[in-house]
Amino acid sequence: MGRPFYSHAQMSRALELHVRGLGLTEIRDRVSSGKASPSLRTVSYWIKRFRTMSHEELMLEQTIEWHLLDTYGLPWEALSLIRRLSSKGLPSKRRARWWWRLSMAKPELSDDVLLSMSDRCVVYQHMSLLKTGVPDWSKVWDQIRGGKNGKDVKAVEYHCLPEKYALCEFPSEGVLPEWIGGSGFISITQTPGRISVICEEGPIPSHDIEGIKIVRGWYCVRTDSDKWPCIGEAEKLVVSTGDSVYMLLQARDREHVKEILGNTGITFVSQ
Repeated sequence: MGRPFYSHAQMSRALELHVRGLGLTEIRDRVSSGKASPSLRTVSYWIKRFRTMSHEELMLEQTIEWHLLDTYGLPWEALSLIRRLSSKGLPSKRRARWWWRLSMAKPELSDDVLLSMSDRCVVYQHMSLLKTGVPDWSKVWDQIRGGKNGKDVKAVEYHCLPEKYALCEFPSEGVLPEWIGGSGFISITQTPGRISVICEEGPIPSHDIEGIKIVRGWYCVRTDSDKWPCIGEAEKLVVSTGDSVYMLLQARDREHVKEILGNTGITFVSQ
């Protein structure tokens, strides 16, 4: 049986990092998300596959040099787009090509949707080149011919709440403390053995509290859609309130939340 690929998105990201000279351990750490962490052995196996790619294809993973755009098959008009989308640094040559292609295919795409679609196209190309799966390009076409603002009609709109949250577990006979509150999302669930509360982390005392288990560091994502995908190995909690669904994810920061959602294969668009 073949060695499993932890996720196509992780493998795709690992390829870019490998071409840019990062070592085995650093690649593993960069592509890991929560519990979804490939082993060093898996990353080593990925690198062996990367080395089967042609030199020309590998060079497309290098970071662009803006003054050489025309040598990458990009017109100088693309520089304005690249400058606008490069808040976290310049993209790879392959990624920059997809930014430009998709912006030409549907000029009204918002930046968030354009970035999400481009990420998917890069992963799909890597899947084909590395022969790790059969990409479904029809999903990209659906977005190109999609609805309002060029959004994929199948995309999930979400909002990442600004506060960090905590999961608190109390004995079932206990009285809930006054620090449970705030104006944001709160969930209280009682079972015969305990009371579980999800609330804002800020008001909770920083020290340990006897008899109460507190797990901090959750980010809360809200959506009105009922189409939630499998998040994989990331730690998560899901609460439905009837009109909305709240998913809590253990993550380093909000950018990590976006990375976790991006690895699901479904387009998420920030509201």
